[in-house]
Amino acid sequence: PQQMTNQPPVAQFQTRADRIAEEVIAILLTDSPLRQEKLSNFGEGVRTFLAKHPLFFFILQAGDHDPLSLIEDSEQKSLATRLTFRLLGGPEFINLSKEEIHEKNKTLLEEYERVLESEVGTTQKLQNIQLALAEAEKNGNKEEEMRLRKEFSELSSR
Repeated sequence: PQQMTNQPPVAQFQTRADRIAEEVIAILLTDSPLRQEKLSNFGEGVRTFLAKHPLFFFILQAGDHDPLSLIEDSEQKSLATRLTFRLLGGPEFINLSKEEIHEKNKTLLEEYERVLESEVGTTQKLQNIQLALAEAEKNGNKEEEMRLRKEFSELSSR
């Protein structure tokens, strides 16, 4: 017989941006100096996107303290633990000093921030095209509909 577990179901259809956001959250959970430096420097789109993550609130509240110590909900604590283990348990982090881990995190965070800026920007553009498309459909503007559908298709296939 199959054993039942109390593990939450794995999110199977995570977007690339969601996956990267989790990596950013993991870095911010584990690296206090980077957390202090980056929280005030994220672009508005990235910050808004990260704010949707359930652990971001704790990162904001932690200041220079450990965000994990603020989490009381067992599911959220479990998520935070999984994310940090996934980050620090990777083969590229084994046998690194604290300073080397910080430098690696800094490099990763810069790259992730660039990707998220692009992803968030693309998502916003796609949403704007959808709104314009609905308006064109409502107004019966077939030429504009075709142009917007083409633009949507090109943008979403990148």
